[in-house]
Amino acid sequence: MFQTVQCILGLKSSAMGNHNSIDDHLASNFDADEIRRLGKRFCKLDKDNSGSLSVEEFMSIPELKDNPLVQRVVAIIDTDGNGEVDFKGELTLNSDGRA
Repeated sequence: MFQTVQCILGLKSSAMGNHNSIDDHLASNFDADEIRRLGKRFCKLDKDNSGSLSVEEFMSIPELKDNPLVQRVVAIIDTDGNGEVDFKGELTLNSDGRA
């Protein structure tokens, strides 16, 4: 629970709280409650509290565990080439193609 609170606070001080760090168009796809819920889910998946999700962390989602496309999706959304997805990438992933 404490780690989740730290993660959410960290997201608020970066991508969640600083509107400039999330593209205006991307942010317009979600209301504040949706961003908060996505932030909580992101924090639960971020097992190592790195502020980004690795392929392994995505694979901890039962529905994705055996999906061969997970690595490709992460590679597409990974904006800095480090093999992980940050919160902005998570919003992109969850924008249902609206971004």
